[in-house]
Formats: sequence, C-alpha cells, structure tokens
Amino acid sequence: FRRSGDINYFGTCNQLMEEVKKYNDEHKGESCIVIHSMFESEKDGEKTGVTRINIGVYGNNLYECKTVLNTFAKPLKEKPKA
Repeated sequence: FRRSGDINYFGTCNQLMEEVKKYNDEHKGESCIVIHSMFESEKDGEKTGVTRINIGVYGNNLYECKTVLNTFAKPLKEKPKA
C-alpha cells in the first residue's frame, strides 16, 4: 500500500530525517517512509522551524500507512496571546 502527502512538518530537516531513520529502522520489512522532497522555510533569512515535505509511506497495511503519514501532518499549535 502507498499513502503520500504534501504537508508541513513542524521541525527542522535534521529532526525530520532522524524521525524517518528511526521509524525505518524499527519497521524494516513492514513499512517504509520515503521523503520525496523537502524544503526548510525561512522568513527574512531566519529559519521558521517548518519544513515543507512531500512524503510517502509504503507498507503491507493501509491503515498503518495512513496513520504514519498523519503523524507527520500535525497542526500548528497557536502561541498563547499575551
């Protein structure tokens, strides 16, 4: 099965790659995350902490593929107003 999406990951490229490597190591032979492309966004030359990714999850279980994909598509938490 395959699920893919074009989503925002709320973290750096390095954090994303660490998560993907850990997942792929733990689920070898069952499912696999593939990052097709990624771009760490910037505003005024400063990193925003948001990485735009095109991600695919491939595996033996469609439900698991959807679940894994959704874990990377967490909504942005709003900062409390002062």
